[in-house]
Amino acid sequence: MQNQALLQAEEQLKKVVDETVEIARIASPPFKEAKRIRFLQQKLNSLGVYSDIDDEGNLVSKLPGKSSGQIVFSAHADTVFAEDTALKIQKKNNSLYGPGVADNSVGLASLIALIRHLKQINYRPRNTLVFLFNVGEEETGNLRGIRHFFDNFKGELFAHICIEGHNLGRITHQMVGSHRASVKVITEGGHSWRDFGKPSAVHVAAQIINHLLHIPLTQNPRSTINVGSIKGGTTVNAIAEEAEFTFEIRSADSNVLSTLKKQMYSILDKFMREKGVNLQVTLLGDRPSGSLKDTELVNIVKSVHEQLGIKSLEDLGSTDSNYPVSLGLPSLTIGITMAENTHSMKESLEIQPIRQGLAQLFLLCQALDI
Repeated sequence: MQNQALLQAEEQLKKVVDETVEIARIASPPFKEAKRIRFLQQKLNSLGVYSDIDDEGNLVSKLPGKSSGQIVFSAHADTVFAEDTALKIQKKNNSLYGPGVADNSVGLASLIALIRHLKQINYRPRNTLVFLFNVGEEETGNLRGIRHFFDNFKGELFAHICIEGHNLGRITHQMVGSHRASVKVITEGGHSWRDFGKPSAVHVAAQIINHLLHIPLTQNPRSTINVGSIKGGTTVNAIAEEAEFTFEIRSADSNVLSTLKKQMYSILDKFMREKGVNLQVTLLGDRPSGSLKDTELVNIVKSVHEQLGIKSLEDLGSTDSNYPVSLGLPSLTIGITMAENTHSMKESLEIQPIRQGLAQLFLLCQALDI
């Protein structure tokens, strides 16, 4: 069976690579995924496959089965790159280079390949197979696409397989939660000499950041704090009126994450009470943590990996699986190929491992649908 799956994957490899390039060249930041979603729908139309776009902007297609159970395969359609990013995609030797090729253009192309494969073999599923091209996984998207899908899900879920392009062999079933926010500091400002002593927005922002970075962090379970961006002030001889920074905290343990959030907001509350200082805190994302309880699902993926000679790696991660796992649903994330420098302009992926990644997907679909 594995040899047949590998042969079928080999037949699709060039098509998947070509579609990965096509997809990657369509800008798709969070909340602006519509153009890419329409392109994906056109791809399904060309296969004679019906699909629908839901109220949140997700593209959903179904292959009805005989039983009441449902198996969901999903891949997120958004990227971390701004709409005006130069999306130059290049193929060199055995690799593709360009922003978003691995995360998650090849994941989307692989989901199309699964649908194409099932259609070619005239597959008749026992359970209803759901193919979800969802929005809002990255950054400020805050998992809005997957949240909408599962908040409105009806029926019995047997499994949710989230497809990410990178890290072939991954089985991400322990989810790293996060809390992200921006903090805007507003003060009166003034002249650096005449008004010396008045609070400076830049100084206050620096003090807050210093306090945040001194919050004690656990090592087991691991937790992190990061200040990702900072801006403010106007000129060297003016007391800054505004400054703004963004930060996130992460942990795989929900209790640790909750404790860190309390400590963080305690620090912000302290500075809010200072005379002449106003803080505006904006939530950017709140991603739940949790662990998959269904070890059977993990073992099924491991079995498929073993058939194909893929080394399984059970790891922690932050993916669309975070939300269904937090609801107690059977969900995990797999990878399609090997990649480097994801979330950067130097992002790249290896082409040949896609063959194994696709075969993994084909075999997993049938292994789950029993």
